[in-house]
Amino acid sequence: MSNFRPNLFPLMMLSFPQFTAVSQFPSFSFSLSTLSPIILPTSPPPRSTHNYLFLVLDLLELLESPDPLPQWSLLGKKQKQPKRTSTDIEEKGKGAAVYPSGEYLCQQEEYHDIMEHHFMMGMLARPHIRSCPEMVRDGFGLLALRVQGWAMSWGENKPMYRLSDDDKRMIIASLDGFCIQDDWDSIYSSLPPGGRAEIGIVLMETMMNKFIHDKFAASTFWFVDAKIDATDQEGDDNFCKRLDYVYERFKETLPKDAAWWKSTLVSVCMLSATEWGYNKAPPTPLLHTTLERRKVLLKAYGDELLASQPFQLLFRGSLSEEEQAIREEETRKVLEEAAHQFTSLQGELFGNLVVERLPELLTFDRHSNKMDPHILLVGFRPHHGTRVLIVTRPHYSYHDIVATNGWQSRPPLQIITARVLTAPKGPKARALWAAAGDDRPIHVAQGHANTAENEEVSQEENVEEGSDGEDKPRKLRRTYLRGAEDE
Repeated sequence: MSNFRPNLFPLMMLSFPQFTAVSQFPSFSFSLSTLSPIILPTSPPPRSTHNYLFLVLDLLELLESPDPLPQWSLLGKKQKQPKRTSTDIEEKGKGAAVYPSGEYLCQQEEYHDIMEHHFMMGMLARPHIRSCPEMVRDGFGLLALRVQGWAMSWGENKPMYRLSDDDKRMIIASLDGFCIQDDWDSIYSSLPPGGRAEIGIVLMETMMNKFIHDKFAASTFWFVDAKIDATDQEGDDNFCKRLDYVYERFKETLPKDAAWWKSTLVSVCMLSATEWGYNKAPPTPLLHTTLERRKVLLKAYGDELLASQPFQLLFRGSLSEEEQAIREEETRKVLEEAAHQFTSLQGELFGNLVVERLPELLTFDRHSNKMDPHILLVGFRPHHGTRVLIVTRPHYSYHDIVATNGWQSRPPLQIITARVLTAPKGPKARALWAAAGDDRPIHVAQGHANTAENEEVSQEENVEEGSDGEDKPRKLRRTYLRGAEDE
């Protein structure tokens, strides 16, 4: 027997493929890493019963079982396991825990209803399917282009000598959270040459992005009418703020559940049916009422922006009536695009929006994926660790994303990076920036903006962190079609 024992298990597996595991005692345990469960034949083996008994005994010796043969059946067919009483299951230490299978759960009414609701909300009933990160990024990239083009078209592109000290203080104060709250002259002197030459456009772009943030990003439920009943005509303007407060507290406690609740509410209220595949759910009754309020609010937001004194101080003057009408129309188009992108994001992706502005982006981090240097820094790259003066566009990301095909988390989605203007680092850089004067830089076409920025980043890699080294500023000639080129 001792010579036969090492080859016992392979021999049994090869000689008796009809073996099955039989146990009359579920509480009997042994190491799975040592051997599989005891193997018995389902039909008479091609050897004598006497030899087979020795095989079984040898197996039991290998397992070092305290209870040998009496606990195991030598019958040729699988035995039914006796039913376990509730006392056996509930009593601690009596057997392994029993978990129901997925098939069993789906047959239960409560579980079936929960999964059906989850599936319907995730795939069919929602009037949208836009969980593609690329579409989200493209949408916000389009919005950034619109804001930048709008600022370049209607912002003051001349030196701001006409502004009084009170006007300058008003503009800086209106940009709190996006611009450092220093005096105008201090900020102006610390900007790169391009930022000084285009200060009006820079502040106009920043002010528009702040307006969009305050109206659509900081207020998730800005569109809710807050009516008590059908006869209520005015509603409650503060209701959306109260609902936002509930959402924020909900998010602190259960972020994923808050994301599901928020996105479901936004989608039902704001998003119409699409033609994507089988997703042709009809518009909800809430959609019709909120669309009317949305139109009213967007018109009010446009009027508020155009009448805002800080905006008026930065608008390009001497416009004809026709130009003023065009400016008003384009302003409303930008706000319409912003409203569309934010409601689409908040309703079509189950997640929570995270915004990072100047308080979260105090210094420039060239290794971070949260910020990029503004295009007006071309030729004067920012150093790692330099102070951020202005965040012309905040960093938007999406967290606690819930997949529609299961309750699994996804990594945060980086929607769009922040654009920043920084101060020079060190006396050498300050002298170099000051020596460049206020030469007006080129307006790099947006299609080539990333190329120019990547060039600056690649040059940055060759400079040690914290050094004051600066390349000699390049002379750039203006071109709107081909981007920045060396003269």
